[in-house]
Amino acid sequence: MEEPSPPNSLQNPPGDTVTTVTQVKRPHEVTLAEVKRPQEVVMMNIKDSLKFGVLIGLLEVRQVRNKEVVDAVLHLLVGGEFDMELNFVIQDAENIRHMLELLDHCPQGLQAEIWSSFHRHPEKV
Repeated sequence: MEEPSPPNSLQNPPGDTVTTVTQVKRPHEVTLAEVKRPQEVVMMNIKDSLKFGVLIGLLEVRQVRNKEVVDAVLHLLVGGEFDMELNFVIQDAENIRHMLELLDHCPQGLQAEIWSSFHRHPEKV
């Protein structure tokens, strides 16, 4: 005699077809498992707060170059490709807080590089 399934069972009733859901990846979307470089982090389809968290993870395993991190931080701050003439306005003030948290995980040299990016053209900041 077969035991009845519990009421919250995920089994399909007899005769029902099984539907498999496949997640479709957009052409330029990167998944967390694929992230190896900071520039890949900015392409992820997740909240900016999580992107800063992934950058912190990359910093902790020491697999990134300073310039890559600086570029990624600037990209996240302005919501796109950073350009001192065309795209330099911080889009989401909350990202400044995320950047400050990231700085706590950076070596001093990288902290200096990130801060110096704001002093290159002070009239633009």
